Amino acid sequence: MMATQTASASVRELERLIDGFLAGRMGAGEFERRYLRAFTAADGLDRSEEEYRALNGLFGDVDAFCGDPALFDPVRDIDEAALGRGAQDALDALRRSRGKSAVRSRRAAG
Repeated sequence: MMATQTASASVRELERLIDGFLAGRMGAGEFERRYLRAFTAADGLDRSEEEYRALNGLFGDVDAFCGDPALFDPVRDIDEAALGRGAQDALDALRRSRGKSAVRSRRAAG
């Protein structure tokens, strides 16, 4: 049970990070560093399939992000705008997942 609580807290932390980036409270470079750190720290925690897909997909986007125009490769890298789209998609998926989870909990209780 403790692992699930920790996983839930981890997902909320990652959601806050994503939201902070999308709201402009941090730049793409800071988001990249903080997301990679938080994502790897939460590796192995028990998450729903939807949460895993959303967070892992965004991990791929964060990994492909290149904020240095001199190093940017248009074939393999993504820019800040594409990172923002990936972050929004992940946040939307996490919120949908949380909504489904709340419905399942209410059905199980009732």
